[in-house]
Amino acid sequence: MSEQQNGLKPNDLMQILNLLQVTASRGAFREDEVETVRDLYHRIYAFLQGAGFIPSPDLPVADASVAAPVAAPVADASVAAPVADAPVAPAAQ
Repeated sequence: MSEQQNGLKPNDLMQILNLLQVTASRGAFREDEVETVRDLYHRIYAFLQGAGFIPSPDLPVADASVAAPVAAPVADASVAAPVADAPVAPAAQ
C-alpha cells in the first residue's frame, strides 16, 4: 500500500471533529481534560479551514464537492465540564 492509502485524509479529520463534539456534549471528558480536548479541536478545525476543507465564514463556498463543513468551533461553554446532575464515570484505575 502507498502512503496515500495509509495516511489521514481530510474526511478523517472532519470525523474526529464530529467525534470530539459528540463526546464533549455527552460529558465524556473530565474537567481536567476539557482544555486539552478543546485545544485539539480548535487546532484541527484551524488546519482544515486553512487548507480550504472548511470554508471561512466570510468566504462563499465555491465547490459543492468539498466535504461538508462541521459546525463552528465549540464555544467554551459547550465543552465545559459535565452538567452537575449528570452521573460522572469513575476515574480509570
